[in-house]
Amino acid sequence: GASHAGASSAVVESLLAGGAEVKARDKSGEDALGYALDGESDEVAEVLLANGAEAAGADLRGVTPLMRAAAHCDASMVAALIARAADPKAEDKGSLTALHAAAYAGSVDVAAALLERGASLEAATSTGLTPLAMAVAAGQDTVAAALRARGASEKGVSEAKLLRTVAAGEVEQAKVLIAAGAGTNGKGPGGLTCLAIAAGAGQGGLVRFLLAAGADPNAADD
Repeated sequence: GASHAGASSAVVESLLAGGAEVKARDKSGEDALGYALDGESDEVAEVLLANGAEAAGADLRGVTPLMRAAAHCDASMVAALIARAADPKAEDKGSLTALHAAAYAGSVDVAAALLERGASLEAATSTGLTPLAMAVAAGQDTVAAALRARGASEKGVSEAKLLRTVAAGEVEQAKVLIAAGAGTNGKGPGGLTCLAIAAGAGQGGLVRFLLAAGADPNAADD
């Protein structure tokens, strides 16, 4: 490959000049651009893009450079990738988009940039999380407010609130949400159900309450 994490832009330029293949991918399908973005090495990423790296490419999981930049709240790199035809609507194998990544990371600037370029407010992951539900589940209140201001629906949000509440061990608030109609079998950003989160935290009382409220002990975690 043309780059390793931590390589400087000058080193990468030398490798490319020496014939390194900018589009080469490893066994996971990740290329040098992906590694640069994961390492938050914008200078390296810019050199790679200038030399033909695939702004609209994806690894074997469907993760795109735009999703990686969004996950790191890198608004300038998001703009640079979109300028090179990166697709804000692209989904990975779990139907997660760059807007989901920005929502989870809490970046209002990146979320706004993606929406201005056609990202979908209502795209849902394979576990049913919209960007707003993702933000709520992750406790990112500022970006959640920004998404609501742009007209995001409340689909799945009560379940996302319950997931966040269970993760925080707030038993009484969880009871309030369930009494108000929150579903007990939703899955959070990591694919875990409320029941799995409570059980993993040793919250025996909450586990018993969730089961009594209809939580499915056989719901598969992703």
